[in-house]
Amino acid sequence: MPTRGTRGKDHKPYEYGNKVSIAATAKTNIVVGVVSHPHNLHDSKTLPEVLAHCQNSRGKAVKTGVCYRGYRGPKTVDGTQIILPAPPLKRDNRYQRDKKRKRCQRRARAAIEPIIGHLKSDFRLARNFLKSPVGDCINLLMAAVAWNFRLWMRLFFALILTIKTIKPSLLRLWGQENAIHRNEFRLRACARLRSRPWNR
Repeated sequence: MPTRGTRGKDHKPYEYGNKVSIAATAKTNIVVGVVSHPHNLHDSKTLPEVLAHCQNSRGKAVKTGVCYRGYRGPKTVDGTQIILPAPPLKRDNRYQRDKKRKRCQRRARAAIEPIIGHLKSDFRLARNFLKSPVGDCINLLMAAVAWNFRLWMRLFFALILTIKTIKPSLLRLWGQENAIHRNEFRLRACARLRSRPWNR
């Protein structure tokens, strides 16, 4: 049974479908945890499942999770510290404002919004053609795998381009070193021939 959620959008007041939790790393934007929820739960109730999935995929527990204000609730979930963005107050000085901004790791939370948009538009997460809640989980997992695979392919092609740009200079250096070794070998061979007794 699909759930209906109210959204604060004028063009789309209601959305039908499953609620999805997506967890990504702060620096590299690699998706490390995805969970499909068949029921319309509060956001703070979805944290234990997605943190458990992150621990299974990474092999270690998550120390800090940066979430948006919809995850208001417990500050610690299964040993993971939950950080929510706090708006600066009027009485805060510059140091206190910078400290609050740094607690959210320089707006790393906002990086998940483009990831969700790309998963919907580029990786077919907007509409699921598979049956049952198991099909929802499969569709979500395949979209996350495709996202991570695209990141790895970009890194691979960047490495190839770097090698192509460095390769001519390396070949020049290698040719110069070979020429030096050839000259040294010739000089040694000439010295050996001169030192032989029949040449005296």
